[in-house]
Amino acid sequence: MVMRKPCRAHRDPPARQPTLVVIANTASHAGRELLRGVHDYTSAFLPDWRLLFEPEPAGIGRRPFWQGEVGFIHAYFDKRLMDDLLTKRLPIVTCTAHFEDRCAATVRTDDEAAGRLAAEHFLKRGFERFGFFSSGDQSRAAWLRWEGFRKRLAKAGHTARAFPADLFRQRHGRLSPEGLPAWLRDTLGLPSALFCSFDTAGRQASTDLHFAGLVVPEQVAMLGMDDDPIECELSQPPLSSIAVPGREIGFRAAQTLHGLVRGDRPPAGPVLLPPLGVTVRPSSDSLAVDDPLLARAAAYIRAHACDPCTVADVARAAGMSRRLLELHFRALRQTPHAAVMAVRLERACRLLRDPRLPIQTVAAQCGYDLLQNFGRAFRQAIGTTPAAYRRAHVAKA
Repeated sequence: MVMRKPCRAHRDPPARQPTLVVIANTASHAGRELLRGVHDYTSAFLPDWRLLFEPEPAGIGRRPFWQGEVGFIHAYFDKRLMDDLLTKRLPIVTCTAHFEDRCAATVRTDDEAAGRLAAEHFLKRGFERFGFFSSGDQSRAAWLRWEGFRKRLAKAGHTARAFPADLFRQRHGRLSPEGLPAWLRDTLGLPSALFCSFDTAGRQASTDLHFAGLVVPEQVAMLGMDDDPIECELSQPPLSSIAVPGREIGFRAAQTLHGLVRGDRPPAGPVLLPPLGVTVRPSSDSLAVDDPLLARAAAYIRAHACDPCTVADVARAAGMSRRLLELHFRALRQTPHAAVMAVRLERACRLLRDPRLPIQTVAAQCGYDLLQNFGRAFRQAIGTTPAAYRRAHVAKA
């Protein structure tokens, strides 16, 4: 009997494909952008590597298909997850401040710079009372944002206060919806500026303030962090937010991990990328106003400008004469009519970025019965036609 010689494929096990594992919360905008950045790097420079991502921290050590793993990019605040990853003795690049003392390298947003940027955003608008709201978040990123915010305001001669979320939890067993509005009214004072550690905290705060009868932004101007389009646009009014360089963070993290796998020395300290700037939306697009009647009028304009409404309608809703309304609006350095037009045109710009909406529909939703009136008002304010504005902004997207 002649024995056949086994083929080479049966003699040698297949080579393991290098596998880079990304552990990030892809339910968030920042997590998705980070993943896109990692993919940008691996597609360009590591085409033979396998990229896997894990959106949940549970069960990391039980994944059978991670046998070829060479390192991890990590963006979670879970201590048990980090302990599990460290047992693997592989390079870990973290994209948060929470565990940077335990990992080989850190690539993240400069959170203190973000806090300074938030302070400057409010200082330019004339606010003198400043608060910080983290909704109980105990991450180091939130703490660093608070530190940057507090220190920049102190340099300008102002004091900032952080909302004592733990105190309200001890009193109510959970965060009371009345807690933040009561603190703003009774402790911080109105009008005030509120920096929220994340957009989720900002949306939660916006809801609590609405049901408590506080007017955003005239009584409480609000600013979030991460510029998550879903969180910000679903807030009422839409939430201003600091944009973070999530995609660049992912790219640089993958580049750093690649170097560690090759045997390069880790960076001497955390790689800090500056925030991209403030995306201004209605929640902070105002000046500080210590005038309840003016706040009421401005809130009515924001809610009804596109009905449309007239200056007489605004005066009636605010309980004053047209002349008195115009005198109150001098604090905002604009007329009531200009405030109405600003809201209508802001909405027009937002709707024009959606190519599915006919321009006639945009005009109607902004309070214009005649398309030519809409076009004339838009050209006078923006400097171009609605159609040209749409072409420019849809092309950028």
